[in-house]
Amino acid sequence: MKKQVIYTIIGVLFLAILIVGGTYAFYVFSVTGSEPVNTVSSNFEISYVGGGSTFDGPLDLVDNKEDGYVKTLKIKVADDSVAAKLNLYIQIEQLSQSLAVDPFKWEVYGYNSRNEEVYKKQGTFRGYSNATGHNIVNLVNYDYTLTSDETTFIIYLWLDIVSADNSVLGTSFKGHIAAQTEQFTGIIKQ
Repeated sequence: MKKQVIYTIIGVLFLAILIVGGTYAFYVFSVTGSEPVNTVSSNFEISYVGGGSTFDGPLDLVDNKEDGYVKTLKIKVADDSVAAKLNLYIQIEQLSQSLAVDPFKWEVYGYNSRNEEVYKKQGTFRGYSNATGHNIVNLVNYDYTLTSDETTFIIYLWLDIVSADNSVLGTSFKGHIAAQTEQFTGIIKQ
């Protein structure tokens, strides 16, 4: 009988601690103050305005990037949404091992609504292929902040005639552009 009383007292104390702790946690995470707080979390808007979102077909050796695949897209966060970090990438669906080389190149440029260059990154497809399981090429890897100001991204993929050898002739590539955002709150430094 004495044990039951002790266990009951311990149980009631434990329950009281949980209630007090839960109430305190709710209080701490509640918004207080006289100013209204409005937040909207929405999706981003993306428009493929040149070339669509897919890459599919044979690759030709070219002298410059403008003669390869060129894709243009406009992207921004939806109106009344918080700013977000952008991840823009190529999802590889088919890439032979012979194309996982330095001569298969990519570049991405970002321009704001005033046509000022705000982003630039380049790389190659070395090490990427279906055989390796490494099939996502990060063009913009959460290092660009999207706002409601529209950003135009131009993506170039090309097989460089200067540095390629005959092993890449007759090869093809298949993939698509994909994007995702990670929203955050705070001050955006321009």
